[in-house]
Amino acid sequence: MFKWIKNIFTVKPTAPLVLKDEVKKLSKAKLDKMTKTELEAYGRKFGYEVDRRETKARIVKAVAKLK
Repeated sequence: MFKWIKNIFTVKPTAPLVLKDEVKKLSKAKLDKMTKTELEAYGRKFGYEVDRRETKARIVKAVAKLK
């Protein structure tokens, strides 16, 4: 009975935040080889939300500027 009360007040560990300095910078050639979903995941590491409706070339250009 008290187990569920304990779960309410217990702080659960979360994934550590990734700082921009810790993210490996990729070259434009490597970004060109990535898919749109991979570019979206890579852009999120920098705090950038990728709109996958855009063309791949525009996404690569925007993500390359994040370096």
